[in-house]
Amino acid sequence: MLEQLFYKIGLLRETQNGIFIPESFSFPSRILQVLVELYRQYFPEKWQSSEVSLELPSGQEHGYTPRELEFLNLCQALFPFSSEYLEEMAEEGEYSTEIPVYSLEIDWYDTAPSDFAPCLQILLLLAGCASPEQLTLPVEYSQILLHLEEFNREVVMEREAYLPPRLDSYLESYTSRSSPAEEWSPYFGSDNKRLKELCQLRDDPLAQLPLALDAIFHQTGCAMLDASDEMPIEAFWDKENLDWLAQETRQAEETWQKMEELGNWLLADPAHLEVAFELWKVLYRVPLREEGAVPGEEKTG
Repeated sequence: MLEQLFYKIGLLRETQNGIFIPESFSFPSRILQVLVELYRQYFPEKWQSSEVSLELPSGQEHGYTPRELEFLNLCQALFPFSSEYLEEMAEEGEYSTEIPVYSLEIDWYDTAPSDFAPCLQILLLLAGCASPEQLTLPVEYSQILLHLEEFNREVVMEREAYLPPRLDSYLESYTSRSSPAEEWSPYFGSDNKRLKELCQLRDDPLAQLPLALDAIFHQTGCAMLDASDEMPIEAFWDKENLDWLAQETRQAEETWQKMEELGNWLLADPAHLEVAFELWKVLYRVPLREEGAVPGEEKTG
């Protein structure tokens, strides 16, 4: 996963949930009052039953009260963020209005492929983001993996954009919010739509292949999956943002589950990977092994 995201202290954003904060309050008091009100609104039953103090421990000048820390811990179950960072800041008398959110992205460009679970390694290979020698997969897959790698390499070399020598330029364009994957990934070929249509016809985990590839290339539309260190999530302490982060986290977790199911299905039988490879060829209209035998197409009738 990503390293924790660090944010500068910003000005308190106007909220839409009816919280009233007197103008005479100091800046830290404003922030802490927001947390207290959010606790009351977001976890009313927990608030009513809580027995922890609303005051700082005796002799402690800065930091969060036990009740505020309890609220932060409750939020951890909704979305991933660094409460430790917030606590460290507060101990120094600094209180951030922003939430230091952890992304749930697939951080393949900063992580060795072999560090991922096998079910994700196989997806990275399909996406052209890893080579067979970088993976730790069963030996019975070796011939298919080499065949797939050769196919990916030929495709991207024809476009003069094979990933390894272009990684630096990829990361540079990634930070500028462009669509760098279109420059080198086989997934962004001329028949992307066709691949998605064929996958939708399937009644097995391979139907999730386009979603898995979208997640790898940060193209899902889900902030929790598409964000990165270079393009972090910006969220503030108000109910609207908490609702949004919780929803995005649920979507990301569902996507991760589907990716893992697909990866495990591919690993369950080398024949499954062969079917995925045949579908992959559709991106560039490569003739399939049997005339007219596009995987999934036989189900249209």
